[in-house]
Amino acid sequence: MGRRVFLLCVSTIGWHRYVGKMAQNLSDAEFEEKVKNIPVPEQQVKWRRAREGFRRHARRGNAQDRGLGAQLDDHLRDNEWLAGGMYTLADICNFAIANGMQ
Repeated sequence: MGRRVFLLCVSTIGWHRYVGKMAQNLSDAEFEEKVKNIPVPEQQVKWRRAREGFRRHARRGNAQDRGLGAQLDDHLRDNEWLAGGMYTLADICNFAIANGMQ
């Protein structure tokens, strides 16, 4: 499984489920102040997408998410752990995010 694809999907899930709710609860002025103070432009984009709702940006992502699930299943069918032959932070982080999902 491509590490980059896995990290992107897990990150998007986390942003959608947690940061999105927080961003949507801010007033417009509070939100703009928060975004203005984020020095990394890519992170500013993530905050804006989280506030708008990732579903608006996910038409292509839904197919990628389904593909990721299949890749993850295939990988774990042949491997005990996500990254190499031992238990790592990848397993801990994936469990923390994916455990609450159906």
